[in-house]
Amino acid sequence: MSFSFNCLLLGETSFEKIFQITVSEYIISDDTKVLIHEAQVGQFKSYILSKKKYKFVIDDPDVMNLWKVEINIDDENKVKDVFTVEDIKRRCEELKAKFMNPADKLINDYFSGGLLDKYVHIIIAVPTSTAGPSQGAKQVIKSKSKEEVLSDAESHWKQLKDKLIKTIELKEFRVSDHIYKDSINASGIPVVNNEPRFILHSLPDSDDEQGYLDKEMLTALFKDVTENPWLFLLGTSGSGKTRSLYELLCKTFGIYLSLGAGNGFRNLGSHDMDTSKNELKKYLTDDPEENNRCALKFTRAILLGRLFILSKVLRHKSNITPKQWLLIQLLPIQVAKEDFWVSISRAFRGLEEEVQDELISEFINNLQPLIPIPQQAERLPIVIDEVQITISLYKDRFSATQPGQLRSFFAILLQTVLNLSTGKLCLVLSGTGMNFEDIRVHTSSAIAKSGGATYKNFFSMHNGFYGYEEMKKFIQHFLPLDDKLIGTIFKIFWGRRRFVVQFLEHALKDSSSTSQSNMDEIVKKWQDKARDFIVGTFMESCFSHLHEKKEVWNKMRYIVILSLFSHDIILMKGDGVSQMVQYGFAQLDNIRHLADLNTLNENAITVKIAEPIPIFAFREYLNKHPNELETQLYQNLNSVHYNAVCAGFLFEPCLTIHLAELFNGKICKDHILFKNIDNINKLDLLLSCKTTIRNLDDCDVTTLCSEGSMEKENLPAFLKNPTTAFFKPENEAGPDLVCIVQFHTINGIIEIPLFLQAKLVKDKPSTTAKDTTNPNYFYAHDGPTPELKRELKKKVLDCLRSKYCKAHELSWIRFLVVFPSEAREESEYIERNDPRPKRVVASNFNDLTAKELFIVIGPSNAEHFFSRFGHQVLKEVKRVADSNELELESKRETKKVKTSKF
Repeated sequence: MSFSFNCLLLGETSFEKIFQITVSEYIISDDTKVLIHEAQVGQFKSYILSKKKYKFVIDDPDVMNLWKVEINIDDENKVKDVFTVEDIKRRCEELKAKFMNPADKLINDYFSGGLLDKYVHIIIAVPTSTAGPSQGAKQVIKSKSKEEVLSDAESHWKQLKDKLIKTIELKEFRVSDHIYKDSINASGIPVVNNEPRFILHSLPDSDDEQGYLDKEMLTALFKDVTENPWLFLLGTSGSGKTRSLYELLCKTFGIYLSLGAGNGFRNLGSHDMDTSKNELKKYLTDDPEENNRCALKFTRAILLGRLFILSKVLRHKSNITPKQWLLIQLLPIQVAKEDFWVSISRAFRGLEEEVQDELISEFINNLQPLIPIPQQAERLPIVIDEVQITISLYKDRFSATQPGQLRSFFAILLQTVLNLSTGKLCLVLSGTGMNFEDIRVHTSSAIAKSGGATYKNFFSMHNGFYGYEEMKKFIQHFLPLDDKLIGTIFKIFWGRRRFVVQFLEHALKDSSSTSQSNMDEIVKKWQDKARDFIVGTFMESCFSHLHEKKEVWNKMRYIVILSLFSHDIILMKGDGVSQMVQYGFAQLDNIRHLADLNTLNENAITVKIAEPIPIFAFREYLNKHPNELETQLYQNLNSVHYNAVCAGFLFEPCLTIHLAELFNGKICKDHILFKNIDNINKLDLLLSCKTTIRNLDDCDVTTLCSEGSMEKENLPAFLKNPTTAFFKPENEAGPDLVCIVQFHTINGIIEIPLFLQAKLVKDKPSTTAKDTTNPNYFYAHDGPTPELKRELKKKVLDCLRSKYCKAHELSWIRFLVVFPSEAREESEYIERNDPRPKRVVASNFNDLTAKELFIVIGPSNAEHFFSRFGHQVLKEVKRVADSNELELESKRETKKVKTSKF
């Protein structure tokens, strides 16, 4: 169900200014896909700003307030004198106005009855200026003495004390109508705002307990934190960065801050960072040095508030664990019924910079004897999560250590900790949207350190599910699925923790499963729903960002299309790869070996595309933009037309497009290629059926065309169990390309193998070329390993006899594609009554009567097989080859090209 909200900006008095915000089934908020019926008002504000950014003078949705109203479009006079929020409150009853709390559900709490037709539904209130350098009088922070501030903080503590020293017991997720009700209810999934939060599940209560993070990785992260004054935690979206930070802070006491947290956001934590950055706007001037001093007062006040409360909690509850302290920071509203961190941070803003620095050192020194020895560390971690949004926040408003340069709010976060006199802190910055270039630029002069950040200051996170056993253990905490079902889940969602969590969220909320008994179908439904949800997010968030960077997009497209024709993990280096990680498409490889480099050089890092979900997303994109696949494949071919060795190898992927166009969802009898062939009428019944190519429309397959080798995954193995739509057999087999054509008859599906040989040659191929598509000639026995070849050939013929000879009219289909030369043969329907072909030694031939459809594609009929674009490219290849007298024959022995690194 879709919704179209009629919105009006506060201050607009003409209904001609009404604009619509239309939402279908979901919105994208913070790069996360949220169902509209589950979306909170805070998330909806982000969606409004992303869709109508040109209407606003703000960059932060948090400063936007929404009021639900009911104003008939015929009652325009009702808004003639409504210019301020106070006007809305004064006319509240007449406008039927209600403030929309960011933490409330948009639909359930405000529009559960639907939208009134021809009414204004929402008034949007935003600041009337961008608070630029000369826009109105600026506020000044009122100075206070240290004694006044501590007295104020003490009064806050007295109100909070009983709540904060109480052990936190989180509610647990419960279902009453689910096929696995007992297992789910026994799993102990914490609930926050009525939603299951897997990120809080099984957090370690002590240093001895193991969470989800690999022990070696957690140890390495802890070591880096204790040995360095600052650290960047990097990894693609959903790779487990935030969960890893939680587990780090369950091991040792520390401070956790986050942007985009609380107050309606999905991220856990206080809203104090967001509140401070928003309120800071009123204090900024046209003096970058003064802005620095003011901003640091704000951010260090937040740090002081945390340190003050931590010291109080440790004094009054000596047995508090790091986990309990972390939960106090993550869940202030659940703990105290209010986000008390916002008010406590304001208490410390009035201190002068020197006093703030002095007080931070004092708090740190006093904390050490209070922290139990097992949880002590040489440095106290100060974690700031989701910092990517600060890279462009208040751009060029703050001074740098180098003259003539200006910095964004990101530099303030660095200076908040790194310029303090205490040397007992480690600043940990984390966020998906950061890339090495941003960090290099913004750190080079943000701190008093020559050269800025190096790779030593980075920790790359890979906390996904790369192993089956690891995923199995996690899933079985909640669902008692067997190995077979978990295997199907692993095949789709391996690689990132978030993918598996999103699958579980869909599975646990499916109350309809109670009435079903077929677990294969139930799990398949859960998989499909979760996969479609995640893929949709990729296409709307990740792809939209990458599309804006043309060179990065083209490089990614080239690499991913290449991966469709290989099972290899794709490793990449060079320009643009960090953006692929930044926007969530690729994974950052381990960078610890780069620690000795003195500078950040993007060309030094390696990223990989390995997980299924990004490939699924790109395949879905190609389904909607099929021309991009064909264009890229023919560009690859056209770019190497001088290279006779590579040309044939690059020709084969192009042919998959035209085979799909010919057979997938089509009726062969209607196509001109199947006309004017002797005896073709004997196949009328079969060729009149709809055809498909097996596995071509399988959304759970990442590889379009797989490759074979003699030892494993060879042609007999593919014929026995086709796992991809197309298959490039090992060189010794014979054909270049194989697929399984499915004929949908009234009695069921009949599967018939198709064997194709491609000859990109100037001169007519030999008379034996057609034999490479004839199974009776597969695996020629000359050369090495004749016994193995005999065995493989026998397996092929046995499989054809047992698995595929279900149609009396046809045993297999053979294609010979020759260009630019003409072929020696013509298309024909072959009825082989004598099972022993001429020129074949009996010992090399298995007795098999066959009926074959042999289709020849050459220059005379190429236009009926290739697309217009493909045909034009091939004609250009022919023209260039003719003019340069090049031979285009591709040697199959040299078809392999390296796809592992770029």
